[in-house]
Amino acid sequence: MPPLAAVVTAASLAACGGGGGGDTANKAEVPISATAASGELDTSATLTFADPFQNDTIDPAKNDSGFPTRQLNLVYDRLIGIAPSGELTPQLATKWEFTNPTTLRLTLRSGVKFQDGAPFDAAAVVKNLDRSRDLPDAGAAVSTPAEAIKDVKASGDDVVEITLKKPRYSILYDLAQNLGMMISPGSLSGSLDRTAVGAGMYKLVDFKPGVSATYERWDGYWDPDAVKLAGFVIKSIPDAQTRINALQSGQVTMSLIDESQVRDAKGASLRVSEEATVSAWTMFLNLTRGELKNEQVRQAISHAIDRKALVETLGHGHGEPAVQLFPSSYEAYSQDWPAAKYPFDVAKAKELLAAAGHPDGVEFSALILNRPLDKQLGQALQRMVEPVGIKLSLKVVEPARYSMFTDGEVDMFLGRWGGRADPADTLKSNAAKGGFINPGGGTAPDFQALMDKIDNTPTGDARVKLVQEASAIFAQRQLDIPIFARRSIFADKGCVVGFTPYMVGADEYRGVGVRKNCD
Repeated sequence: MPPLAAVVTAASLAACGGGGGGDTANKAEVPISATAASGELDTSATLTFADPFQNDTIDPAKNDSGFPTRQLNLVYDRLIGIAPSGELTPQLATKWEFTNPTTLRLTLRSGVKFQDGAPFDAAAVVKNLDRSRDLPDAGAAVSTPAEAIKDVKASGDDVVEITLKKPRYSILYDLAQNLGMMISPGSLSGSLDRTAVGAGMYKLVDFKPGVSATYERWDGYWDPDAVKLAGFVIKSIPDAQTRINALQSGQVTMSLIDESQVRDAKGASLRVSEEATVSAWTMFLNLTRGELKNEQVRQAISHAIDRKALVETLGHGHGEPAVQLFPSSYEAYSQDWPAAKYPFDVAKAKELLAAAGHPDGVEFSALILNRPLDKQLGQALQRMVEPVGIKLSLKVVEPARYSMFTDGEVDMFLGRWGGRADPADTLKSNAAKGGFINPGGGTAPDFQALMDKIDNTPTGDARVKLVQEASAIFAQRQLDIPIFARRSIFADKGCVVGFTPYMVGADEYRGVGVRKNCD
């Protein structure tokens, strides 16, 4: 796997506050991703994180959004882990192998216990996966891969064999996400919307839906070096200014911030760290509606968009123009189709529309969520494409009505794609038959053929190459129309160490700590 983008850090302009003594002046200069000697950390500290996203359930099977996964990762370890770069790593399973195209064998970590003292073993894995297969109201992130499982069997205490209905090598990534989050068997029969008993680093103490999740250190964790804090609190604070105010006032230790706040955050002596992600502002298309079936029309829309201008205005310079769903630093990105292939070119856009039989223009309905940045994006795109002869009729709705797009009621949806751990799943979800954000299942035959081939290809270089080829076709055909790749941007007062933002967005906090005498 090629190296991915490094964390970019900026030292704050002044030392973090408080009466910490003579070494305080250096603390804000320590990169957020750095490690620290145990004596430098305050092991009695609670780290409070301000998150813009709200979480209504702590049940992994029902939590269908990638953004709140950080709340689940604290209490639930997964069968397979994910590195910040997106690589799969051992976690509760120490190794895995496909003994044939439809049989996956997992070797489990020995001696692990759940937070209620129950043993983690093969029988517990079977009960967890059976629950995911049988749960009627499981979200798509769990129900779709669970549906692919034919049978799960324990072989002794430490080996599990998963038999699939047909080859699905992406099951490894599924087990590195919600499907692989292991719950204590004693909790499986009750409601898990508000309570959680896992095998993770921290115990859930209190969960207030849409408001906060509070955790305390679990001293029985199998990897004690990963737990550097006495407690962890995640507060859901949707408003960006409220988050940064809470950080400056000391109510939170670290926060996600918006691109527009970076300059002010640095000016306020906050440390800012950012990482490329698989999240992208995108025009999601229903390829079964009207003129969106026509590739030339989609290409015309793409040429009508000034992506560089949107990076500078909407992204405040933080991001990169994109015609693929991946940033250029990611392994799945195709070097054959950079954003330069679709330059902002009004004349070219008009030429393509005329060739498609629409010299007088076309009109589309576009869904927008009622959030400030989403509305800014919609209005900016509406103005950009109008001179070409493309009219966007914007329909602004509350987030709960997003299903108007997936139900096929509008032509397109303008919003943010959060990405998936498996890049093939990202492409499949957006543009393959059956993709959950591809209403009607419209696609390109050569793209679908590649996606089918990827399903039958094990993880490794061959699979990465196929994903890159599929991403190139996606870009060439503009099966959706990405605008620009976003970045995760974090701010703190220079007190947090050991944290690296994750490329796939599902941040973890293994080894994350807070420095002593740093307020």
